[in-house]
Formats: sequence, structure tokens, C-alpha cells
Amino acid sequence: MKKHRLYELKEYDKNWKVQFKDKARRIRKILGNEIIQIYHIGSTSIPGMVAKPQIDVLVVVKNLKKIKNYYNAMSSNGFTHLGDYTGIGEECFAEDRKDGIRLATIHVVPKGHKEISDQLNFRNYLRKHKSAREDYSKLKKKLYSKYANDYPSYANKKKSKILQLKRLANKWAKRK
Repeated sequence: MKKHRLYELKEYDKNWKVQFKDKARRIRKILGNEIIQIYHIGSTSIPGMVAKPQIDVLVVVKNLKKIKNYYNAMSSNGFTHLGDYTGIGEECFAEDRKDGIRLATIHVVPKGHKEISDQLNFRNYLRKHKSAREDYSKLKKKLYSKYANDYPSYANKKKSKILQLKRLANKWAKRK
């Protein structure tokens, strides 16, 4: 279970795109030729979505095992190694402020990993389906009002909605 950390929710901010580009540029400088693609994922990548103002980045690499060679470089550039943080077979890094507020989470996966299509379908589905986006935003606001000081509960209580949306998004993507 995730431990509590400070967090907040904010209305969509177009500056999140700029922040993503900055993170992507920094990651490219570190991982270089290992990278196949870098994607902006999560709620900050969805215009109109309420979100924790933390940039989620999905990095697709040629060989996940080689990422261990970059732990020190990532660390010296402000990214803390979290290991397989979400339990999906990834290398994960976080960028946190000194007060513990998370600025970014970097998910590194190998080419062909299921998380790539899951995350992109989820993002694209919510970009295209306003009612689903608004419904999910309402749930997040409701949970935040109840669990502002209990991040593990906030994260846990929205899991079933995320899974439901991922199923819908994957079905939608197959029909396209």
C-alpha cells in the first residue's frame, strides 16, 4: 500500500504540456538512444480533467534491463528510483519537491508492454469523451474532499473507476 504524501487537486492547466516537454527533454538527455518514445499520460495529459499537478510520463525503451545503468544519472538529475512502483514490471522514478509534493512520475517500460496501450487508450478515451472525463473528475473531487490527508485511501478508492475506464477505453480503441 502506498504511504501518505502531500497532494492536491487542481483544475486543468495548459502549462502541464510545457512541464511535460521539459521532463521529456531532461529524460532524453539522460537515457538517449535507449528511448523509443516518450508519452505524456495521466490526468495532466487530458484537457479539462482535474488532476494532481504532477506530470506522468511513460518512457518506452529498447531494453528495460539496461535502465539500471542510468540510476545514478537519473538521481543526479532529480529523479529518485522507485523500482517497480506499480507492480507492472517497470522501472519507475519520481521527482519530488523538498516538502514531499510530487512533481513527476516517470514510468519506464519496454517496447510491447501492455501498459503502453492501456495508458494511451485511457488518455485518448477521456480526451474524446467529455461525460466520462467529467464523471471521473467529480469522483476525484469527492474523494479529495474526504481523503485530502490520506493519499493511500484516495488512490485506493478510485482504483475501480480507473479499471472500469480502462476497460471502456480498450474496447473503444479496438472499435476505432
